[in-house]
Amino acid sequence: MSRKEDKMIKSKDIKIKPKLILLFLFVGFISILPVSLWSNWKAWETLMESSYNHLENVREIKKNQIEEFFAERRSDTGALVETVEILRKATFEKLRTAQHDKSERIRDYFETMKAQLRILKDDPFVLNALTEFDKVFEETGKVLTPEWNALAEKYDSRMKGITKDNKWNDILLICEDGDVIYTVARKSDLGMIIPDSALKNSGLGKAFQAAKSADQDDMLIADFEPYAPSGGNYTAFMMAQMRNESGVLKGYIAFQISPDKINAIMQQRKGMGVTGESYLVGKLDGKTGYRSDRVVKAGKLGMEKTGIYIDKGLAGVSGADVKTGSAGYLELVCHTSLDIPGLNWMMNTTMSYEEAITPKQEGEREDFFSKYIRKYGY
Repeated sequence: MSRKEDKMIKSKDIKIKPKLILLFLFVGFISILPVSLWSNWKAWETLMESSYNHLENVREIKKNQIEEFFAERRSDTGALVETVEILRKATFEKLRTAQHDKSERIRDYFETMKAQLRILKDDPFVLNALTEFDKVFEETGKVLTPEWNALAEKYDSRMKGITKDNKWNDILLICEDGDVIYTVARKSDLGMIIPDSALKNSGLGKAFQAAKSADQDDMLIADFEPYAPSGGNYTAFMMAQMRNESGVLKGYIAFQISPDKINAIMQQRKGMGVTGESYLVGKLDGKTGYRSDRVVKAGKLGMEKTGIYIDKGLAGVSGADVKTGSAGYLELVCHTSLDIPGLNWMMNTTMSYEEAITPKQEGEREDFFSKYIRKYGY
């Protein structure tokens, strides 16, 4: 029997049932395989779509959180800007109030001095002193003579008391021709003839020249200038005519104004913080300079002081602004003119911009913004 015939016999020996089972299994597997593959693909596709949807949801949540964060910061920034503006306006108002108060006090001080001078020029005691000293001076042409000293002993007590009570530096009696015939302080100006001496161009000389052509009720003021008999210190004068009961001119009375009272007014700094201060500037003979001493920054009576706000104040313009100070930092400045007849003065009040917008409560170490940063984590 051949090998081929042997194989055919073996195939025929296999029963039909197992063959059918194998055939059905094969057909079933073939039919199930595409369905299984399709199902797996759909499951994977669904899973991927779900993952993408989840990521998109997370993205939207993060996006909204970031947008809300910046919206809150934008709102905070707007609130801080409004706060800065409120603080700036409040500080300007505080500086204006302080400046107005000091302006009124300076004007009142000069009005008080005028009132005192008006009383003195009409005082019979002072007129008698002028008349008697003038008579002695005409006889000898000298001061500090025995006759002069006798008169000084008679009048000194009250004249010194007036000088002290009013906090003036000196009182001077001047005859009609300009001879300084009496002073309380006994400086080198005593006995000098104003028109014929170095006093002619001093503040005293300018006041005398103006008083000669003034009305009998006028009170003349000479601005602060260096005055040689006072050691070259800056001195101002106020002068008035003296007439007898018949209205005849007998001479002049003058007093030397001390800057101490003016400084005391200007250097009051209650409520002005660390950097706030006020100071006076005047213009004389085309030059502008301090008329009071500064306490926060450098600046003394008589030192030159210029600037756009100085010019505005001296021109009669009042206002407020933000400027760059001498140290290069921003400052708030309020400027105003002073209405004092005979003087061209203005007042500046300044404060550091940083201090103005970063206030501190009394007794606290942190300012408003430091506490804000700490509270909100900036």
